[in-house]
Amino acid sequence: MPVARRRWGYTGVWAAVFLVLAAMLAGCVRLPEWWFLPPGEKRDQLRREEQQRRATVPADKAKAAQGGAVRPASPQHPVGIINDGEYPDSTVIIQNRWQGPVGDGPMVVYAGTYRDRPEKGIVIVHWRDQDWGMLWGRTIEAPGQPGSLRIVAEKDRVLTLKAASGQEFKFDMATATFAGE
Repeated sequence: MPVARRRWGYTGVWAAVFLVLAAMLAGCVRLPEWWFLPPGEKRDQLRREEQQRRATVPADKAKAAQGGAVRPASPQHPVGIINDGEYPDSTVIIQNRWQGPVGDGPMVVYAGTYRDRPEKGIVIVHWRDQDWGMLWGRTIEAPGQPGSLRIVAEKDRVLTLKAASGQEFKFDMATATFAGE
């Protein structure tokens, strides 16, 4: 008797699995296989498949083989000077920022001052990975006490910053230093 119960128990489990799979597949729409189609419909299906194949642009295999294709700036990450003071740290006041590719990856340079020491101008540099994830950052103080800094121009990866005091500074993004230091 115990053997018969065990056998019917396994049969019941397999029947339940079969019913669940049948219920899942019942919602799937399946096209008839091509060998079941009449000859005219086979030709139409082949013609549609050929048109679809010709309509798709093949991938550039040479560019894919290089692997180092440069991606254009996305709307979320425009390149150049961006005039907003958005920064996640409340201990600083940011005037604006510059972002774009420098060296091996993207860089974001914020210009502004400390909230509790407005006489000190600062630049905050964030190095990013290719997906714009944060790698590491550094805060660099401007020489002297010029006040809050603002990025006014960029040329050849050198930023021109204007201070609240009227002073002008050059910041080399390749070395992450102020020119003349």
